[in-house]
Amino acid sequence: MTSGEANRVTRRSFIGWFTLLLGAIPAIGATAVGAVSIVGSVFRRAANGAQRFARVGVVREFKMGSYRRVELCGGGADAWRRDAARVEGAAYVRLESGGSFTAFSTRCPHLGCEVAIDDAGRAFRCPCHGSEFDASGKRKRDSAGKIIGPAPRDLDPLAVRIASTGEASQNGSPPQQVVEVEVATFQTGTSSRKRI
Repeated sequence: MTSGEANRVTRRSFIGWFTLLLGAIPAIGATAVGAVSIVGSVFRRAANGAQRFARVGVVREFKMGSYRRVELCGGGADAWRRDAARVEGAAYVRLESGGSFTAFSTRCPHLGCEVAIDDAGRAFRCPCHGSEFDASGKRKRDSAGKIIGPAPRDLDPLAVRIASTGEASQNGSPPQQVVEVEVATFQTGTSSRKRI
């Protein structure tokens, strides 16, 4: 065999290399998509490190002293799409006498079950394991002073802000004041409050 014949590409070696290349392209593509998804979510979290809020209603729709359950929608995203109508959580919101608002996550800090409010609106109870919370979100105690239920901390408070729609109504009245509640999820099962 001459040196020229050793450097020649045969049809068999070409097909072998070509097949290897065709097999590598999907693997590289899948790896790139996964990497972009992971890196993108890290940067999105860093960019969205500021609080996110969901509009839950107009101020005048809330009754003073009564909790109202609201869904927190908007800004939901996964690796492929963003969905403004996606429900990301729920909250109990109450208008206070001074015009401010109080809001709590509906998730029990024990294991994340949704807490329910009693008929009088004075207490929250987790139907899964029996944790009870008063109207201010604090864990309730029995007559012996023992905390009722396994929840490791009080209900998780959510920030509330009032914003203007910026749009005058059709009859010319001023823009409406809307209530926006923080969209946040907290780690369950721990005594310290940690956002996830």
